[in-house]
Amino acid sequence: MSKWQDPERDRGIDLIAYLDRDAHSGQFVACPIQTKAATTECFSLDPKYEKFHQLLLVYVWNLGVPSETTCFALTYKEAEAVADKMGYTETHSWIDGAGSGKRGYYTSAPSKGLRELLEPHRMTTPQQWLEKIRRSVPR
Repeated sequence: MSKWQDPERDRGIDLIAYLDRDAHSGQFVACPIQTKAATTECFSLDPKYEKFHQLLLVYVWNLGVPSETTCFALTYKEAEAVADKMGYTETHSWIDGAGSGKRGYYTSAPSKGLRELLEPHRMTTPQQWLEKIRRSVPR
């Protein structure tokens, strides 16, 4: 069972990663991040994050086992494309909240297909993080 707990307040940004002087542009670069961390493996998407154009959604899996901890970083559009390909955006949960009044999608049992779609977004090196942050910021 995943230990998932919503914070008391959630305005959509958990932290901001920044470069005070990017080596490529020489400019200050900042990127807002929403973390989705769990002791197991899960994927979720909430339409409320669409309004943050530069936001990175960072999914951190298996926090309880450091040797198995995995991070994926996606823009909202990338995460929505994954959800589209998986058919999640055609569910009642996504369309109308399935009676809960809160739209979105969540799975705590990532399928092989979902894992394959997330794999290109896996972050394993500092260079990958740097490039992801650079690409998320408009020039």
